[in-house]
Amino acid sequence: MTIGACVGKRTTSEAAHRDDSSGHRVSSPGKQTLTEGLAPPSAASQGHAPSGASSGTGEQAGGAVPHGGITGDGALIGGAIGAVGGAIVGGLVGGVPGAIGGAVAGGVIGAAIGAAVTAPQLTKSTVSGPTTAPNGEFSWGARWSIQNADASTNGWIVQHVVVQQNVTDASSAAVTPGTGTYGGLQTAWYPIWEAWQVRGGQVFVGGSTSPHNADTYGQGAVGASTKGTTKVVGRAGFYPNLTLPTGFTVKNAAPAWSLPVTNSDPGLTGGTGGLDHNLTATWDGVAGNGATTVATV
Repeated sequence: MTIGACVGKRTTSEAAHRDDSSGHRVSSPGKQTLTEGLAPPSAASQGHAPSGASSGTGEQAGGAVPHGGITGDGALIGGAIGAVGGAIVGGLVGGVPGAIGGAVAGGVIGAAIGAAVTAPQLTKSTVSGPTTAPNGEFSWGARWSIQNADASTNGWIVQHVVVQQNVTDASSAAVTPGTGTYGGLQTAWYPIWEAWQVRGGQVFVGGSTSPHNADTYGQGAVGASTKGTTKVVGRAGFYPNLTLPTGFTVKNAAPAWSLPVTNSDPGLTGGTGGLDHNLTATWDGVAGNGATTVATV
């Protein structure tokens, strides 16, 4: 998503927190942009990302990027290896009957292990940043891909995102980023569940034909003479052959922009396991120079 806006305004570029062709971008100081979800969708927007010095968590749709992985019939290979091993051991222990039994048992075990090893799995890699600027500004782009994917791999990647803000001004009064004269991600937008479709092993911006490029977490400067912490906490999973629930809709507004999104827990089951996608930013513009530091997972 991309959240973008000068003080008091919001522009979009994929999603308020990322996906540039998927991402979250930050624009110039005082603006909030999120690519892939939070910014106004361009041909390349998708999520939460700030561009320049804005804030968000989204993505923009860019050029085609291969998102496949290693392919192969692990169950078949594992089963064959297991059967051979089982036959040898079984034959040594119990002769011909043992060899037959060992081959069957070894084949079943080997097939199960091989299938597990080569099952499609969600992975992510950093494609931009993380970069920072004073007073809470940051941008970090990550790309989703499906390992062990082939032409038959279909489904949806769904990410749950929450944003936590703990910010004060020079008088130690609480500050609400993204409101009034303050920049930054608005916690009121969250929680969200946003989705990227997987077709033939490739990842796309929502259900569109635009290839996914990056899910970007981004925030513009919150403001001078502020100090605090921003946490963007995401957890994503791949759900093979999922029919996306009707509660997901493309709103073309912050924070998800061109990504299907919902604020209600869809209660999905059957995924391939969760993948953490977190960023923590800290800064002190009260006692210090406002330099922003980030930690990502």
